[in-house]
Amino acid sequence: MAFLSAYSATRKVPIGPAGSGYWVELREHLSKGATEEAERALTSGRVVPGQDFEMSIDTARYRQLMLLAAIVSWNLDDDEGKVWPLTLKSVQDLPGSEFDRLWKVVDDFNSPDSPQERRQFPDAGAGSDPHGDGGPAVPVDVLG
Repeated sequence: MAFLSAYSATRKVPIGPAGSGYWVELREHLSKGATEEAERALTSGRVVPGQDFEMSIDTARYRQLMLLAAIVSWNLDDDEGKVWPLTLKSVQDLPGSEFDRLWKVVDDFNSPDSPQERRQFPDAGAGSDPHGDGGPAVPVDVLG
């Protein structure tokens, strides 16, 4: 099994009215490259002459871009039966309740580690020592 194969899982999520047959296939793991544009929307800023720094946080755009990055395919169609293109505009055209349902799935994929995962990969907040020994509490003189 190749390394990235372990991160290639997808999930089909039914959306729309019950029995409509509409679905969206979502990636369970997003690559760092796929999320960069969304992260820039979440944490953008600029230096303003005469001021220190102006920060802009656009959580709506962040969520839209993250959902777009997660979508593998879908069968959502227009009145002529043509499947919607996978674009930001199409994501923005989703009804709010359907967007929120899909966003919850994507957000859950990126939720904090489960207790089992935390036991398997402890960090204890004390550096890289798995036993939690962060070293001496006070600086130690090193002899030359």
